[in-house]
Amino acid sequence: MAEVESTVSSVVESMCEVVMDHLVVVGVAAAVAGQTALWLLRRHFNGPVCEHTADLSGRVVVVTGANAGIGWHTAKALYSYGALVVMACRDLEKGRAAAAAIRAACGGCE
Repeated sequence: MAEVESTVSSVVESMCEVVMDHLVVVGVAAAVAGQTALWLLRRHFNGPVCEHTADLSGRVVVVTGANAGIGWHTAKALYSYGALVVMACRDLEKGRAAAAAIRAACGGCE
C-alpha cells in the first residue's frame, strides 16, 4: 500500500510541476499580449504621427483658412519645415493672432 501511495504522490507531484510550468508560460504570454494591446491602444488614440523631414526652405506656400482648424495646422507644419507661408484669412485680426501662435509654437523661427 505504501508503494502505491508513493507512486501516486510522485505522479501527482510531476503533474503539478507540468501544470505550474504551463501556467508560468501562459502568464508570461498573457502579460506580453496585454502590454502589446496597451501599446496599440495608446498609439491609436494619440493619432497619426507625421515623420516627414523635408526641408522646404525657399518654398512659398499659400494656405487658405489658416487662422483655424486644418488650415492652421497645415500652415504650422509647413512653417516648421522652413517654408514661407502666406496665410489667406478672411479676418485680418484672427490671421495675425494665428500667425503669432504659429511662431510661438514653432519656437519663433523665421
